Amino acid sequence: MYGRKGVSEFAGLPYEVQEIKLRNAMRIFREHEIEPEVWLAPAHSFDDNTIKVLLSMGVRVINDGYALYPYEDERGIVWVPQQIGRFRRLPIGIWTICIHFNDWNAEDLERFRADLNRFRARILSLSSVLQSCVRRQTWAHVGAARLLELSLRIGRPLREALGQ
Repeated sequence: MYGRKGVSEFAGLPYEVQEIKLRNAMRIFREHEIEPEVWLAPAHSFDDNTIKVLLSMGVRVINDGYALYPYEDERGIVWVPQQIGRFRRLPIGIWTICIHFNDWNAEDLERFRADLNRFRARILSLSSVLQSCVRRQTWAHVGAARLLELSLRIGRPLREALGQ
């Protein structure tokens, strides 16, 4: 199991069910002349069946997981880390930011615009990341991923307990 939750629209479902869902999604994208190249899991949760289906459909980039830099695993999947939920300056690493805008108000939108302007020079396109920032997975990636995941699992409850 990958991700933060045990179940999602994919995690835990049989291969055949996931394949139907993903093939339907691909069809809808293609009907709108969009060629999906990247997978971002609903609820940040998926499993090995999801990966097998994605590979069979030619999707080889997953935007999820904990790491300092994008890396390619032994299956040829490029993992682009996503473990932060807002813009912030971090001393090292390349990560995407997961933003849930469903309940935004005008103030939230304005803060987002300001963040885009403030961080403009640090924002990279996916194509530039894939061309120049992907590394082979090493023990350092695995160790960093475990430390980052642990710090998030510990930090989130602490922040909530402290009311932050």
